[in-house]
Amino acid sequence: MSLSLHTYLSKRITISLYLLAMSSSICAQHEEIFDSLQNLIRKEVTEGTNTFLPVALAYDSVAILSGDTLKMGKGKNFIGMYHYYNGNHRQAISYYLEALPYFTAIRDTYYIAMMHNNIGAAYEYRKEPENSISYYQSALRYFTMLQDTLWMANVLNNIGIQLNIAVRHDESLENFKKARLLYVALQDSSMLAVINTNMSECYRLKGDYQKAKALNLEYLDAYKRFHTTDVLGNVHSSLANTYLALGQLEESKAHNAMAIQIRTENNFRFNLPNNYQTESLIFEKEGDYKKALMAYKDFKAAQDSMFNKEKDERITQLITEYEVQEKDQEIQMLASQNELKNLRIEKSNRQKLLFGLGATSLLIFAIALFYLLRLKSRTNADLAEKNILISKALAEKDILLREIHHRVKNNLQMISALLYLHGKSVDDSTAQEALMESQNRVQSMAMIHQNLYQDENLLGVSIKDYLDKLLNHLISSYNIEKDRITILKKIDIPQMDVDTVIPLALIINELISNALKYAFRDGRRGEIKVSLEQTEGLINLEVSDDGMGLPEHFSVESSSNFGLKLINILCDRLGATWSAHSGKGTRIEIHIPQKIAA
Repeated sequence: MSLSLHTYLSKRITISLYLLAMSSSICAQHEEIFDSLQNLIRKEVTEGTNTFLPVALAYDSVAILSGDTLKMGKGKNFIGMYHYYNGNHRQAISYYLEALPYFTAIRDTYYIAMMHNNIGAAYEYRKEPENSISYYQSALRYFTMLQDTLWMANVLNNIGIQLNIAVRHDESLENFKKARLLYVALQDSSMLAVINTNMSECYRLKGDYQKAKALNLEYLDAYKRFHTTDVLGNVHSSLANTYLALGQLEESKAHNAMAIQIRTENNFRFNLPNNYQTESLIFEKEGDYKKALMAYKDFKAAQDSMFNKEKDERITQLITEYEVQEKDQEIQMLASQNELKNLRIEKSNRQKLLFGLGATSLLIFAIALFYLLRLKSRTNADLAEKNILISKALAEKDILLREIHHRVKNNLQMISALLYLHGKSVDDSTAQEALMESQNRVQSMAMIHQNLYQDENLLGVSIKDYLDKLLNHLISSYNIEKDRITILKKIDIPQMDVDTVIPLALIINELISNALKYAFRDGRRGEIKVSLEQTEGLINLEVSDDGMGLPEHFSVESSSNFGLKLINILCDRLGATWSAHSGKGTRIEIHIPQKIAA
């Protein structure tokens, strides 16, 4: 007997909730769920799709529920990998540093080495060679302890590349030669080909252009079966710079064009600024200063886009926490000794004061004063103790609330990930779309709880920050091409209470999803505007677009669209009124009689 779509989704969601409830016991008894999630991540990394964030978050949530230290470290590592492969290297470093203490706690040398290698790689793409070298060298020490020859060679190669960038070319060549010897012993011809190109770049930077050119041409001719797109792009880029130095501009221009094509087609954005700079120098040598200026502007724009270092406070904090972790006991001991010393000094001063009172009258006065001060001190101590107890109770309540929001967020993300997994296993496109929409609804609620436990104020949600995250998530979910659809926001309400923001978030989720799906179906460019403000005791929400508009004879009451029905239900819950208008696009207005959280 066939199932209706509604019945099918209900059964799927029921199974997802059951799996969530049983996740702790599953993790305790079997490794299947971890293996399944890990295999999905490996598959996406291998295929280069790199959209596995929901799976990584699910792995992290299940690992936290299981209490398995190794799995918790791997969960943070997987999230870091997602950000690394998607160019968010600051966030990648942050998650790798969060993973490191877990592996250190269980003394897993292999994963400690891998985290240092991953952090080095992230710093490499941030153009920070000294930081990169430092972490790569730490990784090399751990891999040497394990006698892992392949990874020793890989890390030596990485160090050589960064030493080259740091203008330490002789040290760079030494590392490449050591790596080459290990690859020869391993009979790894593909990596010997890579080492060949890396050494050529080193010779080029040392000014030995003939040797650099010979090694690169040897790679193109003798190592054809080992060519990969990233290395091929590097080789053409190196040849472009070599021919430029030799004054052979046509050859330089041809190889630079091939490098730009390879890196653009394969999304190797982090190396493109170098090619635009080379292009600018070529045009300058040819005397075409207009084109040289245009290429230089491309170089600066690409450089600013890729290597904006943003705010590194979180990275600095995590590094500091990790480096001083083993010194905490020593610091506490020194603090105790210092406190004891202060107490002895205080006692000595008090004795000197007492002995300095010579006259009997002054002694009596001093004793009376002493008892008065002691009584006051006891009163103050009692008050201080009560204040400490009150502060502790408030702090515990705050921690408990944050923990509740944190767990609710984890559970919702688990449901989101399970919906994602089910969507992967369903062939029916309608079912897949419905599952993705359900996943977006769950994710919109998870973001609210994440904002609550991360924010200072637990009673209200910062609506502007939350909407930024929600809209970015929806754009990513529907695979909207960059700059095709612009979302303009006007948010005049700083915070909202949780009871209002959850249904309001679901309403915005439905309206934006409908606009992304239907308003621009023919591939046209356009704008979506979101306005949220308060007037005369009302919260006014307006979502509009300049897309295709509503169908002729459209009626909210007669529509069978599930999203519109959900909006009706949520508006009833909020006591809100809403209306839809169509003309040059679509405009939805909602008015909510709700107070704003203080």
